Parts: sequence; C-alpha cells; structure tokens
Amino acid sequence: MSVPGPGPGHHPDPDPDPDHDPTSTVRFPSDALDRLARAFPGRVGIYIEAVCSEVAGGARYAFAADERFPTASVFKIPVLLTLYQLAEAGRLSLDDRHRVAADISTHGTGILKQFTDAPELSLRDHCRIMISHSDNIATDTIIRAVGLDQINAMLERQGLANTRVPMEIGRWHYVMAGMDRAPLNLANDDEMVRRAKAGEVDDDGLAFSDRLENLVASPRDLAALVGRIDQGKLAGAAATESMRQMLRLGDGPITSVLQPNVAAQTMSKRGSSRRIVCDVALVPLAAGPLVISVMTLEDQPRKSGTALIGEVTRLAVGAVDPDALAAD
Repeated sequence: MSVPGPGPGHHPDPDPDPDHDPTSTVRFPSDALDRLARAFPGRVGIYIEAVCSEVAGGARYAFAADERFPTASVFKIPVLLTLYQLAEAGRLSLDDRHRVAADISTHGTGILKQFTDAPELSLRDHCRIMISHSDNIATDTIIRAVGLDQINAMLERQGLANTRVPMEIGRWHYVMAGMDRAPLNLANDDEMVRRAKAGEVDDDGLAFSDRLENLVASPRDLAALVGRIDQGKLAGAAATESMRQMLRLGDGPITSVLQPNVAAQTMSKRGSSRRIVCDVALVPLAAGPLVISVMTLEDQPRKSGTALIGEVTRLAVGAVDPDALAAD
C-alpha cells in the first residue's frame, strides 16, 4: 500500500547538513537553494551530488530528495536502461524491428505521430527518438517490447523503491483526462485532446499523485540511476557508452543554462506536462561529473518549474565550475 504524500504547497525541511561529505572542498549554496525551493508555488524535490572527483567528490545537497513526484517523461530513463540490459542478456536485439501498433496512443510529444503509415523502426531507433524527441509512441513501443514487469524488476534490483513505471505514457494521458479504462485508439485520442482543451483534466487525480500506481520517482533515485549508468555499473562497456550517447541527445532546463560545449556532452532527460516539470542530468565538469535532479509539481499549471530548475543549475554548477555556465 502506498503512503499518501504531502499535498501541494508542502515545503519540508531540507535534508540535514550531515548529508555533506566533510572531506569535499566544495559546498553548494544551501541557503540560496533552500530559499528557491521554499518560494516555489508547489512541491519541489532536489538532489545534487558531485561524484568521482578529487576536488569536489562528496559534495551533496538534498531537499525533499526522497519524496515521490510524478515524472512525466523522465521515466523514460529506466525504460532505456531496461532495453539495453535485456539486449545485453540476449533476450532481444536493438536491431529488432517493431511496427507501431494501432492501439498505441498518438498523443503528446514526438515525431512518429506525423506519419500516416505505421512506421517500422529498430528498437535502437525507437530508443533514439524516445530520448531526442521524447517520442511517446516510440516509448510505448519499447515498453511493449520489454514489458512493464521487467522495468519494475530492474528498479527493485537497484533498490530504487520510490520509482515505478506501472503504465504506458499513452495510458497515463488517458488517466489524466479521466479515461482510465478507455481503449487506446485514435477516436479516444481525439476525445482526450478535446477534454484537455476544455480544461476537463483531473489535476488532483492519480496522474499528478505520488502513488506507486502512478509514473513516479524521487530526485535521489533518478540521480542514482543516471550516475550508475555513467559509471558503467549497470551494463557492459559497449552498452554503457551507447546509453551515454543516447542520453546526450536530451535537452531541457539544465542544459539550457550551460555553455554549448558542456551541454552537448551532458546526459539528460526532462519531463513536462501541465503542473509537472522535471529534469535530471549528469553534467561533465572539469572537476568531475555533477548530477543534478530536480522535480517540481506546481499548484497550478504555469511551468514555473522550468525557471526554478535553471536557477538551481546555475547555483550548483557555479559552486563547482562557473566557466561551464552560459552567460545570463
């Protein structure tokens, strides 16, 4: 049974200072970060860590880092990882070709919905556009190839108890519109869009909750997942490098405030839908990698989370390597 989380506007105390490694020469500006989080009109979770660095290694900052938040498209990171792990185990091939099924929702971000014929792509290419274009059709095609059970089993093995993928992204959009049991098809996609345009969206329902029956994660879980991918702890060398390259195709509020050469090498995935804005990234700095994971859930859908994530990134990166930041 999931435990109900705090409601909108809840601002927990930041994690205590012992979360900081006293051997690190870097300290993140916790007072400024706390003020940003507390002033946000809704819920915020932040986890920042400098890893694998003799200079900054061990420096951490956390604010509600172990609370669950709805993810929007950030959940595509565990989908990517599960795909690569199953391919490495020989249970499928990234070269396997999958045609888009008629009962996959065409709503939301991506490019595959522009095709009139159901396209057939390799799982590798589905994965590529899942990250580069946050393509929802490609995502659900991969989910059906690997299975929700395999994704959640991987999360269990990694000890990421606050992160779950219980449904496809197409179903999640239907849940948002109060169409939980409606079949996924073009006619119902149109009805879902009609409801969204008419404001008939349950902003306090399952799709925006922290329940494990929803697409949820915690900032610390997401940071751990991206960090372990980069460190080669979750796959062999070839698969690890391929996942790094895939995640470098992502962009979002974090990469938007970085110098272009740094942004191009940053592994990231953002997620955004109505009240939700999230971003997680591993930023390669001269002193070593910096993991930034920020999840926001506004009281109202204003997309204020985008600006907050950019400000958090400026404070975090500025404490380690100010030259990596783009000009204001």
